[in-house]
Amino acid sequence: GSRNKEEVLHSIPDMAIECVRIINHEMAQYGDRDFIIWGHSMGSFIAYEVMKKIQNCGYRLPVFLILSGTLAPDCIGSLCIDERTKTQEDFVNYLVDFRLLNSKIVNSRVFKKVYMPVVKNDYEVLRDYKTDVEVIRNVNTYIINGNEDDLKQDDVLLWKSYFEKEPCFEWMQGGHFFLLQNVKEVMKGVKSFEKKTVTECHSAKYSVIQGHECLSSCLA
Repeated sequence: GSRNKEEVLHSIPDMAIECVRIINHEMAQYGDRDFIIWGHSMGSFIAYEVMKKIQNCGYRLPVFLILSGTLAPDCIGSLCIDERTKTQEDFVNYLVDFRLLNSKIVNSRVFKKVYMPVVKNDYEVLRDYKTDVEVIRNVNTYIINGNEDDLKQDDVLLWKSYFEKEPCFEWMQGGHFFLLQNVKEVMKGVKSFEKKTVTECHSAKYSVIQGHECLSSCLA
C-alpha cells in the first residue's frame, strides 16, 4: 500500500526495469553481499526479465534464482485469461475458483474500489506478455510448484529451454499459493537447494520486494 498512489506499470519488461532499479538501490545500501531473486506466479516472468537485464548489463548475478507457482512464458495462453476476465463477475469468479483470493476479500467494498483495478491491470499485463527468449547463463535455478495447482507439468518443464543450466524442479503439497500453506517445507527445499548449489558459506539477511503475486526477494 505505500505506493498505491503511483501510476501502474503496463508491461512485464517495465516492471522488471523497476525491480532492477530497486535491487541496485538495495545493493548500494548493503554493499558487496550475496542475493537471490525469487518470483512467484506473474512474478516469475518479471524475475526472468530481471535476469535478462542483469545479464545484458553485466550486473552482479544472484547466487541463485527461484521461480514458483509458474509455467514457461510460451504457455501463458493455456491460462485462457481473456475468456475468464470478460466481465468483472467473470474475473471475480476466476480469482476465487483459481484460489487466488477468497470470496470474502474479492466481494469487499475496499477491494473492489482500491485493489480490483490493480489486479485487473496485472492480468492484462500477463495476457499481453510476449518475450524474446534469451538463455540465462551461469545461474542455478530452483522451480517449485504446488501439486494441486492447475498448471500442467509439461508446461512447467518447458522452462528448461530458458536456462543454460537445467533447473531443479520440485512439486510440493498445496495449490497456487502453496508457499503460504507449507512455509516450513518450502524453506527446507530452498535450504537444500542452496547447499547443493552454493559451495561457500554465505552470511545474509532477507530484503523483500513485494507486489501483487510477485515475491521478488533479495538476499542482500
